[in-house]
Amino acid sequence: MLLAVQALLHMSVVANLLPGTGVPLPFISYGGNSIIVTLCAVGLIVNVSRSAVPVPVSPRRGARAHRAA
Repeated sequence: MLLAVQALLHMSVVANLLPGTGVPLPFISYGGNSIIVTLCAVGLIVNVSRSAVPVPVSPRRGARAHRAA
């Protein structure tokens, strides 16, 4: 969500819909703090997605069972 908001903000500045606010580009910035925070946030998201245990999905009620012939 953080990256999407930044991207939408920059697209609207380029299209002259909003004035420039000084928000740095994600992964491309002048300062080191912004890129470190963005990379840490993405690293946390990747770590959570890798360690997530998939939840088994049960078939819907009323659905016909497929039989092997």
